[in-house]
Amino acid sequence: MTKIFVHISILLLVATQVLAQSDQELAVSQALAAKTINEVEQIGGKQKFYVEHTDQLNSDITQTNWRPAKGKKIGRIALLTLSINGKIFYSEIYSWDINDEFDGFDHQILQSKLDSTFSFPSFDPDHLERLPNRTTFGYGCGAAGQMPEEGKKMLTLVQAPNTDELKNWLFSINPVRQAYSYLGFSLLQANGTELDTDIKTKMSQVKESGLLVYFCDGCIIREPMSLSEVLDDTSIKRFTARQQ
Repeated sequence: MTKIFVHISILLLVATQVLAQSDQELAVSQALAAKTINEVEQIGGKQKFYVEHTDQLNSDITQTNWRPAKGKKIGRIALLTLSINGKIFYSEIYSWDINDEFDGFDHQILQSKLDSTFSFPSFDPDHLERLPNRTTFGYGCGAAGQMPEEGKKMLTLVQAPNTDELKNWLFSINPVRQAYSYLGFSLLQANGTELDTDIKTKMSQVKESGLLVYFCDGCIIREPMSLSEVLDDTSIKRFTARQQ
């Protein structure tokens, strides 16, 4: 009798795992097949995705980060979509976990889909922030007053120096990357680096932009502020002086 009970328990466990996996695969396939934000929101079943947050990018692009339903143990996977007026042109399923240094997160794109009818020369999936992070601009954030992850990456590019990638950031669809690129080139200028005319022109455009980005200051994440507000001359001079 005991053996029969054990066998039944094992079968139930295996069946539950198979069903959970099937639910996950179904949710993933439906999410990647969705052509609109509304279609993602209408996905049924136990393993649907919910909006964690949205951010406005350049060219009227909306980045939406989706998380699985709370309490659903399907691993640390998430959905990212890029859309214009609700129509999705890029979507991806990715996994994330804390890195080996325990000071950030590693992400791996598991599946992705790009609608080739949309053309953005500056589109680069590496310029997108993924959960549990959010693309945020700031000079010093958190109790330690450190820059967000994208800011730290910018400082690494400056130290290299990797002006090619900094230029890619400057022309990115992600306005936060553009703002950090502006800071990076400002640091290089302060150290005597001559910048090409096209870089200077684009920097001026970014600095005057009214596009909104999330801005952090210490432990406070403020309401979205325009690039022209966060890239004010006083803050930039203070930042470059601190980095000398």
